[in-house]
Amino acid sequence: MPGFQKETPVEPPVQPDAKSALGAITFRAHVPANPAVETITLEILDEVTGLALNPKRYEMAPSGENQFEINIPIALGSLVKYRYIRTGERTAVEYTTGGQQIRYRMFQVSGPSVVEDIIAGWTDAHYAGPTGRITGQVIDAATNTPIPSALVTAGGSQAFTASDGSFLLEGLIPGTHNLVAASLDGLFKTFQQGAVVAENATTPAPLFVEMAKLVKVTFVAQIPAGEVKGLPLRLVGSSYALGNTFADLDGGMSVIASRAPIMPTIAEDIYSLTLELPAGLDLRYKYTLGDGFWNSEHYTDGAFRTRQLIVPDADLTVTDIIESWKIGTFAPVTFTVTVPQDTLPEDIVSIQFNPFGWTAPIPMWPLGNNQWLYVLNGPLDFFSELKYRYCRNDQCGVADDSSTHDLSTQGKAITLTVEGQNVQDTINSWANWSSFTNSTTIIAPEITAVGPDFVAGVELNPNYNPVWQPYFANGLQNIKSLGANWAIFTPTWSYTRANPPVMEPVAGRDALWTDITAAIQSANQAGLHSAIFPRIQADMLANDIWTEANPDAGWWETWFSSYRTFALHHADLAAQTQASMLILGGPDITPALPDGMLPNVEPSGVPEDAGERWQNLVTEVRGRYTGQIAWALPYPFPATPLPEDLDQFDALYIVFNARLTENNDPTEAELQESFAALLDANVLPVVEESGIPVILALDYPSANGAASGCVQISDQCLPFDLLNQPTPDLPEVQVDLQEQADIYNAAFNAMITRPWINGVVSVGYYPPAALQDTSASIHGKPAADVLWYWFPKIIGQ
Repeated sequence: MPGFQKETPVEPPVQPDAKSALGAITFRAHVPANPAVETITLEILDEVTGLALNPKRYEMAPSGENQFEINIPIALGSLVKYRYIRTGERTAVEYTTGGQQIRYRMFQVSGPSVVEDIIAGWTDAHYAGPTGRITGQVIDAATNTPIPSALVTAGGSQAFTASDGSFLLEGLIPGTHNLVAASLDGLFKTFQQGAVVAENATTPAPLFVEMAKLVKVTFVAQIPAGEVKGLPLRLVGSSYALGNTFADLDGGMSVIASRAPIMPTIAEDIYSLTLELPAGLDLRYKYTLGDGFWNSEHYTDGAFRTRQLIVPDADLTVTDIIESWKIGTFAPVTFTVTVPQDTLPEDIVSIQFNPFGWTAPIPMWPLGNNQWLYVLNGPLDFFSELKYRYCRNDQCGVADDSSTHDLSTQGKAITLTVEGQNVQDTINSWANWSSFTNSTTIIAPEITAVGPDFVAGVELNPNYNPVWQPYFANGLQNIKSLGANWAIFTPTWSYTRANPPVMEPVAGRDALWTDITAAIQSANQAGLHSAIFPRIQADMLANDIWTEANPDAGWWETWFSSYRTFALHHADLAAQTQASMLILGGPDITPALPDGMLPNVEPSGVPEDAGERWQNLVTEVRGRYTGQIAWALPYPFPATPLPEDLDQFDALYIVFNARLTENNDPTEAELQESFAALLDANVLPVVEESGIPVILALDYPSANGAASGCVQISDQCLPFDLLNQPTPDLPEVQVDLQEQADIYNAAFNAMITRPWINGVVSVGYYPPAALQDTSASIHGKPAADVLWYWFPKIIGQ
């Protein structure tokens, strides 16, 4: 954004601690010959404020053919996050060989050094040439145990380690790269070494790291003189524990306010927080009444202030004085909003700003009596007008004020002035919500309890977003209140390349190891059994993986190797979190089964030994995880034949969303009869052949047409999963809460008389907020009342 990025003299990128020695670091960049380069600039990035929001830019000097360099003094112990840009007629950011913008490179400063980097391509000039890769493991040198979720970078590419510490950096340009492995919280000392990558070759890199000593660091902060006292002050920073998601979030930010700790007050204007931090950690941090950008501290000259602490090896108290919350001449804006009476008592009201695109939401401050307050101090001088909107539980775009919920909405707008403003708003209704619904009528026979072994479960929506994390506990408590005894988690990995296929966790799209373990711990605390049903996403690709793939023998070899890592990672996750079940399979991998078919019903070309590969994988999984293992099947069953040897699993998990009627207004009795017929004709034979228990996972949205299997839009049937949040509003799709409730009640009535069904699960639950939308989530809908009626009676509560 114009105005945010400034050229910086050759001085340290962050004002170092007075005790920190400096080292002279030479950054040397080797750039492509084409296009012709006018200027190369080094960007040292500030992940706490936002990668795009507060970079320090250093213009580099030519030092040879297609080579540029600059020497910068940087504090010893710093972990520098940086990238290169090309400036001239237009600004271009460096890109990977796979056509993705480089988020950042990393360099650990231990003394005077020269950093050699090879730039593969730019925004407007992508790389076309040979590549190689680096594979390895990050391992605790003292115990020889692997370290999951470490961040590994080389050549601008990055990956997070799997449960066995393994990583893959695919598509690196041939040459020598700086290979760095860092902990998201600094729990092990950063590893760094050069790695040579050859054309079409794999460079092995076992990385043995040393765990760091933990020390207690007390942060004491005094707010600026004359400012309002007692407001919630947060400490945000570059570590996971201080709100950093290591992801590209809305507006170019990485820190989420609601994930950062609030500091307790020890005096009217003084706050204090004690943390256990690893010695040697390069902590970038700041104090804020919002996040790393909004309402965060500034120098008196208006510049963003991000502090640096190289954590020592002894306990420490850090005393900081906050100079200012403001920047420039524009005065603060006070927002006061009155929310509807039907706002749930557990809901938090958030405000979201749109200066150049929507940024991450920020929790407001409760006043009571359905009123919420937020005072925005800055930064304001960059804008003449500021747009904003309100939402529930940080779920902007999903659970907004109805008046600003449109997909194309720019929000409400205010003109910024040098005089203070008091903005008072009233929300008449929330989008996708109303508590004023008719009572749910449930028709059911007398129910004989099956017992606590019956799986009465709720499966969570797989479309994870880091802003969900603070709201998992409330969502899981809600699931428990329905009488459920199981929560089924759906952690995802993403395809990041199609040729060769690479599946890996991507921060911001997929829950990282720490995210999902914390969520499962919340389920355990709520008294729920946990199941893990890992899924694979393809939304980073231009098309579905099976459309983009060129599946020859080498492609399939790579796919099975990558899926093996994925499956074993989640087996280890299940073992470590003491989950009660691991669910493999599902529609994501159907083409990889024996005699697999593509979505277009063409043969997938899967290897002839696919059956043996799957059996070997299940054996390996059982070596890592001793709990129950289920196999997920979509119903209606796909064109691909059902797997052989289903009896090697402990249960079948059948995701059921079949057409139940062609009637636009079916009766519940008609739905029950249809359920019974489909179960007996199609599901029972599979159960009898395999001889193992079956769990039925109901996947029906609260949309008109769900019972007929066709939610229609533009004369086409919309796949049900496209209705799950987040999704744009589709005016052609009508909410029908009663149809979903009728489907659920009919299903229960059909299943209760079939003792070979050992569980019922509701699919698509949206954990951070109750909604009354068209999605499959029953959170806040009449269908939840159906579960509340049936679940306790079935399990005998």
